[in-house]
Amino acid sequence: TRTRRRGVYGRPDRHAAIRLVSALIFAWAYIFLGTLLSPVVALGAWLHPRTRRHWRERIGFPAVEVEPGAAWFHAASLGETRIVAAVVGPIRAGVAGLELLRTCTSDTARDGNPHTDQALCAPLDVLPVVLCWLDRVRPRALILVEAELWPALLVGARLRGVPTFLLAPRVGAGMARLHKLPGLAAYLLR
Repeated sequence: TRTRRRGVYGRPDRHAAIRLVSALIFAWAYIFLGTLLSPVVALGAWLHPRTRRHWRERIGFPAVEVEPGAAWFHAASLGETRIVAAVVGPIRAGVAGLELLRTCTSDTARDGNPHTDQALCAPLDVLPVVLCWLDRVRPRALILVEAELWPALLVGARLRGVPTFLLAPRVGAGMARLHKLPGLAAYLLR
């Protein structure tokens, strides 16, 4: 016999498929619109005073110092950068010669020193920018610190064959909303 997914109070959850389809449509619409507007986004990164300092990194043209095959940690904020600093030592001890790259979204976090080989600003979450960035850096793996899920970044990593992992995931309000959409997190992280 077929079993149905059960919702609240043991009733069948008839809206699960609708939520999943709408979430997938949203994710692909986000990527499509980001691709369509990528020239405007790149211009905005160059014009905005907070992002202008490292705008080439943000639009997909980083000055890469690490060899292809580096492990890529994406720690968006200064607090997440501290988590990376805590795991760098054991990783270096376990895998000899592995280069470590760290990206973040703020200049303060970028300028911090968690003992990685290079720190860069993360690419804008626009698929052409992410693909250009991935083609230049060619990381071995993407390790997302905590639980910030960037749709274009995850889709780009999947398109380029870069495995994605979550380090120290926390379930905040955004992640809780994501888990209400069955399968979306699994779709983005597979």
